[in-house]
Amino acid sequence: MLTILKHTAKEYFYGGKVNKIIFFLAAAICLYAPAFSISNAYIDVRTATMTAYDDNIASHDSVRNLKGRFTAGTAAGQPLLYGFPGAPWSSVTTIKVDYPNPGNAAFGYGGEYVINPSDSSGNTVNTTVWKINNIQVTQVLSLVNNPRGGGLPDTVEIKYVIENLNAVNAGVGLRVMLDTKLGMEDNSPIFVQGAGRILKETQWIGVSVPEAWQTVDRYDNPLIKAEGGLSTGSATKPDRFLVGQWTAMISNPWLYTLNTTDNIADIATAMYWEPSVYLPGEKKTFITYYGLPYISGANVDMHKSVDPAEAFYGDVLSYNITYSNTGGAAASSVYIWDTLPWNTSFVDASPGYSLTGRVISWSKGALSALSSQFSVWFRARINPDQGITVENEAAAGYTDAYWADYETARSNKAVAAIFTSTITPTSTITPTSTITPTFTITPTPAPYLWLNPVDVFPNPASVSAQIVFYVSTDAEVTLKIYTVSGEPVRKMQQEFFAGTNSFGWDVRNNAGAKTASGLYVYRLEARNKKGEYQETSGKLTVVR
Repeated sequence: MLTILKHTAKEYFYGGKVNKIIFFLAAAICLYAPAFSISNAYIDVRTATMTAYDDNIASHDSVRNLKGRFTAGTAAGQPLLYGFPGAPWSSVTTIKVDYPNPGNAAFGYGGEYVINPSDSSGNTVNTTVWKINNIQVTQVLSLVNNPRGGGLPDTVEIKYVIENLNAVNAGVGLRVMLDTKLGMEDNSPIFVQGAGRILKETQWIGVSVPEAWQTVDRYDNPLIKAEGGLSTGSATKPDRFLVGQWTAMISNPWLYTLNTTDNIADIATAMYWEPSVYLPGEKKTFITYYGLPYISGANVDMHKSVDPAEAFYGDVLSYNITYSNTGGAAASSVYIWDTLPWNTSFVDASPGYSLTGRVISWSKGALSALSSQFSVWFRARINPDQGITVENEAAAGYTDAYWADYETARSNKAVAAIFTSTITPTSTITPTSTITPTFTITPTPAPYLWLNPVDVFPNPASVSAQIVFYVSTDAEVTLKIYTVSGEPVRKMQQEFFAGTNSFGWDVRNNAGAKTASGLYVYRLEARNKKGEYQETSGKLTVVR
């Protein structure tokens, strides 16, 4: 009789929870078990080729790799699933058998391998065939062109073919659970088509199952994105889709009670195809996608340039900001904003601008999908202050109709070098004994660390606020937000390059709940590698 599996520590967490990070560090002490890679210039998918256990942890049944399990990352080595590149274990496929011999089995655990994980000749397909109690499951991982179009093979097609080898009918269901990790962020934010960002456990059943879901490395101006296709391309739309807590999902592979009270702390997704009847010899195929997004939702793309690239004090710098919507859905309530770079003063800007403090903005309304390129510009004069460069980046805020969420985008950083001219008298011995001045150009010395608030935009804020500041050297900057009575509300920390930067605050507290209307105090603290420290503070208002 097929039994419900009870993997200690790693699998289903019966008998207590084990932190994934602790396990991963312990596993790193040993040599990784071999993992086969199918890869190209966009995506890299690793499949474990043998089962390995880690004897360095308390439980000797702790699985480090399990043959046939997979993980994924970008070709540049950035994780898209937990365990990438060397330890594919935490994303689990579950086979549910209602009859004959009822129970749940994790793919590759128990049973027998008919075909071990093997590669195609083109290094683009990996196939594993496994069976348990005469239910044969073929897992096929293929690098395919993005199902939304674009013609780029940046997506893995995850396909399961289930066959009933019994002489009697069978009832079989399938769950594919993906443990997302984008870059260094294990609890990577997840957005669902039409529902926005998911903070608490949520599931969609039947006709309410969305078309796609997306995860990013960070909420504000993400650098890495991944997308799961539930009904795009040739995907088999699941009967149920769940976004939930990994530690609970790993221990409850099928019957699952949503925790709608607490925010998810370790996020994962699961696609369920409910048990259906298989006649003797019958096969059924299930497909889902995971990879890099193409034109999903709205995507405002920006580029900023400055002329001239080298200037003197008193010169005027001309900045041009181009932008377009390269995504497949409209962007609404688009605004473009920039800050006057440190040690400059405003001259003029393209029509329609608004200048609030040192923040210049343009309200641009809506951008259609795959829009043409547009531009705005402004000019600023360099002031005679200390510095070696004038640099900053532009930003955009907009509402994405497809993902039903407010998003931000940033341009590249535009940099102009500052030079100072000095006059050095040079004596020339002549019958008339003249002195000729010689002009030399020398860089101004770099400043010490100092930190200045620039502005909060918009202020008051209702959906999102950009807390803009200038830091004179590369530094780690911490933002702390408090109520006026001193109660902590939100904390963020990030490494920033020298220049004008900003924190994006989604007007929520550390628990993810919306903050109430009122006045808040923010505090910025900067520390660079030399150990220099600066702090500053300001106020902003939230209006709901």
